[in-house]
Amino acid sequence: MMDLTGPIAPWPADARRLFEKCLHEALDSPRAWLTPPRTGLPRLREALAAHLRLPYDGLSVTGGIREQASALFRASEAVVIERPAFRDVPRLAYEHVRDVALMAPEDILSLDGDLTGTLVWVTSPARNPDGFTLTDNQAATLTGIGRRCARLVVNQAYHWAAPQAPRPDGATLLGSLHKLAGGGGQLGWRFSPEGAGRERPSRGGPPRAWQDAWAGFVERGGLDALAGPGLRAASRRCAAFARTFVPPPGVEIRFGGDGPSLLLVFAPDGPSEESVVDAFAAAGLTVSPGASFYCTRTAVRLSFTAVTDADLPECRHRAERATAAIRPLVHGTPHDA
Repeated sequence: MMDLTGPIAPWPADARRLFEKCLHEALDSPRAWLTPPRTGLPRLREALAAHLRLPYDGLSVTGGIREQASALFRASEAVVIERPAFRDVPRLAYEHVRDVALMAPEDILSLDGDLTGTLVWVTSPARNPDGFTLTDNQAATLTGIGRRCARLVVNQAYHWAAPQAPRPDGATLLGSLHKLAGGGGQLGWRFSPEGAGRERPSRGGPPRAWQDAWAGFVERGGLDALAGPGLRAASRRCAAFARTFVPPPGVEIRFGGDGPSLLLVFAPDGPSEESVVDAFAAAGLTVSPGASFYCTRTAVRLSFTAVTDADLPECRHRAERATAAIRPLVHGTPHDA
Protein backbone atom coordinates (compact mmCIF):
# COMPACT_ATOMS: atom_id res chain seq x y z
CA MET A 1 0.00 0.00 0.00
CA MET A 2 1.32 3.44 -0.94
CA ASP A 3 0.46 6.24 1.47
CA LEU A 4 -0.70 9.44 -0.24
CA THR A 5 -2.31 10.95 2.87
CA GLY A 6 0.62 13.30 3.47
CA PRO A 7 2.71 12.10 6.43
CA ILE A 8 5.86 14.11 7.10
CA ALA A 9 8.99 12.70 5.46
CA PRO A 10 11.69 11.32 7.80
CA TRP A 11 14.52 13.68 8.62
CA PRO A 12 17.69 13.25 6.52
CA ALA A 13 20.69 12.03 8.49
CA ASP A 14 22.65 15.28 8.06
CA ALA A 15 19.73 17.33 9.42
CA ARG A 16 19.39 14.99 12.42
CA ARG A 17 23.07 15.31 13.23
CA LEU A 18 22.95 19.09 12.95
CA PHE A 19 19.92 19.35 15.24
CA GLU A 20 21.49 17.04 17.81
CA LYS A 21 24.54 19.33 17.91
CA CYS A 22 22.37 22.44 18.23
CA LEU A 23 20.31 20.87 21.01
CA HIS A 24 23.39 19.85 22.99
CA GLU A 25 24.77 23.37 22.67
CA ALA A 26 21.49 24.87 23.86
CA LEU A 27 21.28 22.55 26.85
CA ASP A 28 24.85 23.40 27.84
CA SER A 29 23.94 27.07 28.19
CA PRO A 30 23.60 28.28 31.81
CA ARG A 31 20.46 30.15 30.67
CA ALA A 32 18.83 27.05 29.17
CA TRP A 33 15.89 26.90 31.57
CA LEU A 34 15.19 30.57 32.09
CA THR A 35 11.79 31.78 30.92
CA PRO A 36 11.97 33.09 27.33
CA PRO A 37 10.37 36.43 26.39
CA ARG A 38 6.69 36.27 25.52
CA THR A 39 7.45 37.17 21.91
CA GLY A 40 10.17 34.53 21.66
CA LEU A 41 13.91 34.25 22.06
CA PRO A 42 15.51 37.17 20.15
CA ARG A 43 18.07 34.86 18.56
CA LEU A 44 15.32 32.67 17.09
CA ARG A 45 13.26 35.67 16.01
CA GLU A 46 16.29 37.03 14.16
CA ALA A 47 17.02 33.70 12.49
CA LEU A 48 13.41 33.19 11.39
CA ALA A 49 13.04 36.80 10.24
CA ALA A 50 16.10 36.47 8.02
CA HIS A 51 15.01 33.08 6.67
CA LEU A 52 11.43 34.20 5.97
CA ARG A 53 12.36 37.66 4.66
CA LEU A 54 10.24 39.40 7.30
CA PRO A 55 10.98 42.40 9.53
CA TYR A 56 12.24 41.34 12.95
CA ASP A 57 10.06 43.84 14.82
CA GLY A 58 6.84 42.18 13.69
CA LEU A 59 7.82 38.54 14.15
CA SER A 60 7.10 36.52 17.28
CA VAL A 61 7.67 32.86 18.12
CA THR A 62 4.62 30.67 18.76
CA GLY A 63 3.75 27.05 19.38
CA GLY A 64 2.06 26.71 15.98
CA ILE A 65 -0.81 27.93 13.85
CA ARG A 66 -3.79 26.43 15.68
CA GLU A 67 -3.24 28.29 18.96
CA GLN A 68 -2.90 31.59 17.12
CA ALA A 69 -5.97 30.88 14.98
CA SER A 70 -8.06 30.32 18.09
CA ALA A 71 -6.91 33.60 19.63
CA LEU A 72 -7.56 35.55 16.44
CA PHE A 73 -11.01 34.03 15.97
CA ARG A 74 -11.99 34.82 19.56
CA ALA A 75 -11.24 38.48 18.91
CA SER A 76 -13.41 38.61 15.76
CA GLU A 77 -17.11 39.29 15.23
CA ALA A 78 -17.23 37.38 11.93
CA VAL A 79 -14.86 35.15 9.97
CA VAL A 80 -14.55 34.46 6.24
CA ILE A 81 -12.44 31.43 5.28
CA GLU A 82 -11.54 30.32 1.79
CA ARG A 83 -12.77 26.94 0.61
CA PRO A 84 -11.24 24.36 0.23
CA ALA A 85 -9.54 24.65 3.60
CA PHE A 86 -7.85 22.35 6.06
CA ARG A 87 -10.74 21.24 8.28
CA ASP A 88 -9.22 22.34 11.60
CA VAL A 89 -9.36 26.00 10.56
CA PRO A 90 -13.15 26.22 10.07
CA ARG A 91 -13.63 23.94 13.07
CA LEU A 92 -11.77 26.38 15.31
CA ALA A 93 -13.68 29.30 13.83
CA TYR A 94 -17.04 27.63 14.54
CA GLU A 95 -15.95 27.09 18.15
CA HIS A 96 -15.35 30.79 18.74
CA VAL A 97 -17.48 32.79 16.29
CA ARG A 98 -21.16 32.63 15.41
CA ASP A 99 -20.83 34.23 11.98
CA VAL A 100 -18.55 31.99 9.87
CA ALA A 101 -18.66 31.89 6.07
CA LEU A 102 -16.74 29.50 3.81
CA MET A 103 -16.19 31.04 0.39
CA ALA A 104 -14.52 30.11 -2.87
CA PRO A 105 -11.28 32.05 -3.41
CA GLU A 106 -12.76 34.03 -6.29
CA ASP A 107 -15.63 35.14 -4.05
CA ILE A 108 -13.22 36.29 -1.35
CA LEU A 109 -11.35 38.34 -3.93
CA SER A 110 -14.66 39.99 -4.83
CA LEU A 111 -15.68 40.86 -1.26
CA ASP A 112 -17.30 44.26 -0.97
CA GLY A 113 -19.51 46.08 1.48
CA ASP A 114 -18.95 46.54 5.19
CA LEU A 115 -16.28 44.21 6.57
CA THR A 116 -15.96 45.91 9.95
CA GLY A 117 -15.25 43.31 12.62
CA THR A 118 -14.58 40.58 10.02
CA LEU A 119 -11.44 38.46 9.88
CA VAL A 120 -10.60 37.15 6.39
CA TRP A 121 -8.47 33.97 6.25
CA VAL A 122 -6.62 32.69 3.18
CA THR A 123 -3.76 30.24 2.63
CA SER A 124 -0.76 30.91 0.41
CA PRO A 125 1.54 29.64 -0.90
CA ALA A 126 0.69 26.06 -1.88
CA ARG A 127 -2.76 25.93 -0.35
CA ASN A 128 -3.63 22.57 1.16
CA PRO A 129 -5.22 20.59 -0.55
CA ASP A 130 -4.83 21.91 -4.12
CA GLY A 131 -1.52 23.75 -4.30
CA PHE A 132 -2.79 27.20 -5.28
CA THR A 133 -0.64 30.27 -4.59
CA LEU A 134 -1.67 33.91 -4.74
CA THR A 135 -0.62 35.84 -7.83
CA ASP A 136 0.73 39.38 -7.60
CA ASN A 137 -2.65 40.77 -8.68
CA GLN A 138 -4.54 38.64 -6.17
CA ALA A 139 -2.20 39.69 -3.37
CA ALA A 140 -2.78 43.33 -4.32
CA THR A 141 -6.55 42.79 -4.27
CA LEU A 142 -6.31 41.25 -0.82
CA THR A 143 -4.25 44.20 0.35
CA GLY A 144 -7.23 46.39 -0.46
CA ILE A 145 -9.64 44.02 1.28
CA GLY A 146 -7.34 43.95 4.29
CA ARG A 147 -7.71 47.70 4.66
CA ARG A 148 -11.51 47.31 4.91
CA CYS A 149 -11.73 44.28 7.21
CA ALA A 150 -10.75 43.89 10.85
CA ARG A 151 -7.85 41.61 9.98
CA LEU A 152 -6.49 39.76 6.96
CA VAL A 153 -4.71 36.51 7.91
CA VAL A 154 -2.52 34.49 5.55
CA ASN A 155 -1.67 30.93 6.56
CA GLN A 156 1.87 30.26 5.31
CA ALA A 157 2.32 26.70 6.55
CA TYR A 158 3.74 25.67 3.16
CA HIS A 159 6.09 28.65 2.80
CA TRP A 160 8.96 26.46 1.57
CA ALA A 161 7.02 25.20 -1.44
CA ALA A 162 7.10 28.71 -2.96
CA PRO A 163 9.22 30.99 -0.75
CA GLN A 164 9.11 33.89 -3.22
CA ALA A 165 5.30 33.95 -3.37
CA PRO A 166 3.71 37.42 -3.00
CA ARG A 167 2.19 38.45 0.31
CA PRO A 168 -0.60 40.98 0.79
CA ASP A 169 0.61 44.14 2.50
CA GLY A 170 -0.66 44.64 6.03
CA ALA A 171 -1.60 40.98 6.56
CA THR A 172 -1.05 38.95 9.71
CA LEU A 173 1.08 35.97 8.66
CA LEU A 174 0.98 32.65 10.48
CA GLY A 175 3.32 29.73 9.95
CA SER A 176 4.95 26.77 11.59
CA LEU A 177 7.74 24.27 11.08
CA HIS A 178 5.30 21.36 11.21
CA LYS A 179 5.32 20.69 7.45
CA LEU A 180 9.10 20.43 7.52
CA ALA A 181 9.92 18.89 10.88
CA GLY A 182 6.67 17.29 12.03
CA GLY A 183 4.01 18.48 14.45
CA GLY A 184 6.09 17.40 17.43
CA GLY A 185 8.37 20.36 16.84
CA GLN A 186 5.65 22.61 18.32
CA LEU A 187 7.24 25.71 16.83
CA GLY A 188 5.73 28.43 14.70
CA TRP A 189 5.71 32.14 14.06
CA ARG A 190 3.33 35.03 13.78
CA PHE A 191 4.08 38.20 11.88
CA SER A 192 1.98 41.13 13.05
CA PRO A 193 2.13 44.33 11.00
CA GLU A 194 1.38 46.22 14.22
CA GLY A 195 4.62 44.88 15.70
CA ALA A 196 5.34 41.86 17.89
CA GLY A 197 5.85 43.99 20.98
CA ARG A 198 2.55 45.82 20.72
CA GLU A 199 0.52 42.78 19.73
CA ARG A 200 1.85 39.80 21.62
CA PRO A 201 1.06 36.22 20.60
CA SER A 202 -1.70 34.42 22.48
CA ARG A 203 0.85 32.63 24.63
CA GLY A 204 4.59 32.25 24.90
CA GLY A 205 6.49 29.91 22.63
CA PRO A 206 8.27 26.67 23.57
CA PRO A 207 10.93 26.44 26.33
CA ARG A 208 14.05 28.56 26.01
CA ALA A 209 16.44 25.66 25.35
CA TRP A 210 14.17 24.36 22.58
CA GLN A 211 14.00 27.80 20.96
CA ASP A 212 17.77 28.21 21.27
CA ALA A 213 18.37 24.84 19.62
CA TRP A 214 16.10 25.75 16.73
CA ALA A 215 17.79 29.13 16.39
CA GLY A 216 21.13 27.42 15.88
CA PHE A 217 19.53 24.98 13.44
CA VAL A 218 17.99 27.77 11.36
CA GLU A 219 21.20 29.83 11.40
CA ARG A 220 23.18 26.88 10.01
CA GLY A 221 20.83 26.11 7.13
CA GLY A 222 18.88 23.35 8.84
CA LEU A 223 15.50 24.33 7.39
CA ASP A 224 16.82 24.07 3.85
CA ALA A 225 18.34 20.69 4.75
CA LEU A 226 14.83 19.55 5.68
CA ALA A 227 12.96 21.29 2.87
CA GLY A 228 15.12 20.05 -0.01
CA PRO A 229 14.55 16.30 0.30
CA GLY A 230 11.22 16.80 2.07
CA LEU A 231 8.63 19.36 1.04
CA ARG A 232 10.35 20.56 -2.13
CA ALA A 233 10.97 17.05 -3.43
CA ALA A 234 7.35 16.13 -2.68
CA SER A 235 6.23 19.26 -4.53
CA ARG A 236 8.20 18.21 -7.61
CA ARG A 237 6.63 14.76 -7.48
CA CYS A 238 3.17 16.26 -7.22
CA ALA A 239 3.80 18.51 -10.21
CA ALA A 240 5.14 15.56 -12.22
CA PHE A 241 2.05 13.49 -11.38
CA ALA A 242 -0.22 16.38 -12.40
CA ARG A 243 1.58 16.65 -15.75
CA THR A 244 1.51 12.96 -16.60
CA PHE A 245 -1.70 11.57 -15.11
CA VAL A 246 -4.55 11.68 -17.61
CA PRO A 247 -7.87 11.50 -15.75
CA PRO A 248 -10.84 9.81 -17.40
CA PRO A 249 -13.96 11.81 -18.31
CA GLY A 250 -15.78 12.94 -15.21
CA VAL A 251 -12.58 13.42 -13.18
CA GLU A 252 -10.70 16.72 -12.93
CA ILE A 253 -7.22 17.44 -11.59
CA ARG A 254 -7.04 20.59 -9.47
CA PHE A 255 -3.47 21.66 -8.85
CA GLY A 256 -2.29 25.23 -8.64
CA GLY A 257 1.33 24.37 -9.32
CA ASP A 258 2.92 24.52 -5.85
CA GLY A 259 3.13 22.17 -2.89
CA PRO A 260 2.94 18.43 -2.33
CA SER A 261 -0.82 17.90 -2.80
CA LEU A 262 -3.50 17.96 -5.46
CA LEU A 263 -7.19 17.17 -5.71
CA LEU A 264 -9.00 14.78 -7.99
CA VAL A 265 -12.55 16.12 -8.26
CA PHE A 266 -15.45 14.08 -9.61
CA ALA A 267 -18.49 15.11 -11.61
CA PRO A 268 -21.43 16.46 -9.57
CA ASP A 269 -23.56 13.41 -10.38
CA GLY A 270 -20.64 11.04 -9.85
CA PRO A 271 -19.75 8.50 -7.17
CA SER A 272 -19.84 8.88 -3.42
CA GLU A 273 -16.65 9.95 -1.73
CA GLU A 274 -16.55 6.77 0.32
CA SER A 275 -16.65 4.64 -2.83
CA VAL A 276 -13.82 6.67 -4.37
CA VAL A 277 -11.60 6.28 -1.30
CA ASP A 278 -12.38 2.55 -1.29
CA ALA A 279 -11.51 2.23 -4.99
CA PHE A 280 -8.13 3.87 -4.42
CA ALA A 281 -7.50 1.57 -1.45
CA ALA A 282 -8.35 -1.45 -3.60
CA ALA A 283 -5.78 -0.21 -6.13
CA GLY A 284 -3.15 0.09 -3.38
CA LEU A 285 -3.29 3.82 -2.58
CA THR A 286 -4.44 5.47 0.64
CA VAL A 287 -5.82 8.96 -0.03
CA SER A 288 -7.62 11.66 1.95
CA PRO A 289 -11.33 12.39 1.40
CA GLY A 290 -12.26 15.81 0.09
CA ALA A 291 -14.67 16.24 3.00
CA SER A 292 -11.61 16.81 5.19
CA PHE A 293 -11.13 20.08 3.28
CA TYR A 294 -14.77 21.16 2.93
CA CYS A 295 -14.81 20.36 -0.78
CA THR A 296 -18.23 20.94 -2.31
CA ARG A 297 -18.02 17.93 -4.65
CA THR A 298 -16.76 14.38 -4.32
CA ALA A 299 -12.96 14.62 -4.26
CA VAL A 300 -9.83 12.99 -2.91
CA ARG A 301 -6.51 14.56 -2.03
CA LEU A 302 -3.26 12.96 -3.12
CA SER A 303 -0.12 14.09 -1.27
CA PHE A 304 3.35 12.92 -2.29
CA THR A 305 5.38 13.38 0.90
CA ALA A 306 5.74 9.68 1.76
CA VAL A 307 6.64 8.24 -1.65
CA THR A 308 9.86 8.48 -3.63
CA ASP A 309 10.62 9.62 -7.16
CA ALA A 310 10.99 5.96 -8.10
CA ASP A 311 7.48 5.27 -6.77
CA LEU A 312 5.84 7.84 -9.03
CA PRO A 313 5.17 5.62 -12.09
CA GLU A 314 3.54 3.02 -9.85
CA CYS A 315 1.48 5.73 -8.13
CA ARG A 316 0.24 6.88 -11.51
CA HIS A 317 -0.53 3.30 -12.60
CA ARG A 318 -2.52 2.60 -9.42
CA ALA A 319 -4.41 5.89 -9.73
CA GLU A 320 -5.32 4.95 -13.30
CA ARG A 321 -6.61 1.59 -12.06
CA ALA A 322 -8.63 3.28 -9.34
CA THR A 323 -10.25 5.86 -11.60
CA ALA A 324 -10.93 3.21 -14.24
CA ALA A 325 -12.78 1.16 -11.62
CA ILE A 326 -14.77 4.25 -10.64
CA ARG A 327 -15.75 5.16 -14.21
CA PRO A 328 -18.97 3.11 -14.23
CA LEU A 329 -20.12 5.21 -11.30
CA VAL A 330 -19.03 8.42 -13.00
CA HIS A 331 -20.89 7.73 -16.22
CA GLY A 332 -23.72 5.56 -14.97
CA THR A 333 -22.87 3.00 -17.67
CA PRO A 334 -20.78 -0.17 -17.75
CA HIS A 335 -17.05 0.48 -18.01
CA ASP A 336 -16.75 -1.22 -21.40
CA ALA A 337 -19.76 0.57 -22.90
